[in-house]
Amino acid sequence: MLIKQKTLCILRVIVSVCMTAIVLFSCASKAEYLGKYTAYKDKLNGAEEQIIELREKDQGVWRTEDEEVSFTWNVKKDEIRLHLKLGGVIIGKIKNDKIEIKLPGSKIMIFNKDRHLI
Repeated sequence: MLIKQKTLCILRVIVSVCMTAIVLFSCASKAEYLGKYTAYKDKLNGAEEQIIELREKDQGVWRTEDEEVSFTWNVKKDEIRLHLKLGGVIIGKIKNDKIEIKLPGSKIMIFNKDRHLI
């Protein structure tokens, strides 16, 4: 009976340590994605700037010349999901300081992370 209690106690400690490590790792890894990403969409040979800004607390905004759309975001492996406040989810790939989003009609937009200080 005493051995079972010790084993359960050790397992609880191990689980607690693992859960803490997971939380700390996920917070630290998310910080690397924060920032502004810029892409240019060819609008009849004039380049329209589009910006995705990933902010703290899973908040973000997608800006074009005419609109601004708020979203929450999360990353799993190299996939980013933008959950639009108006409804819907945009799924893209994120790695090497780039976000790649496939638009309808097989067009792909690539947003590059802005390394300049704001």
